[in-house]
Amino acid sequence: MSPVRIADELNARSVPGPRGRPWQGTAIRGHRNRGSGILNNQAYIGLIVFNRLAYRKNPAAERRVSREKEVPSLRIVESALGNG
Repeated sequence: MSPVRIADELNARSVPGPRGRPWQGTAIRGHRNRGSGILNNQAYIGLIVFNRLAYRKNPAAERRVSREKEVPSLRIVESALGNG
């Protein structure tokens, strides 16, 4: 199903959406580069990204970077499925 169809189905079943609002396709799909949305959220493959949107500057590299931490207990999608 498409993200829009999934959102429609969740709304038809009266499943509460994010922040108590109805589901939208963008909540499912999200933004790949930002890692937002259900399909792009790295927590579902057991990886927590700290400071995903509020980056810290790395003094050595002079670049803004985010930090990642693996948390296998959070994984609900296998690696083979999460990387595709």
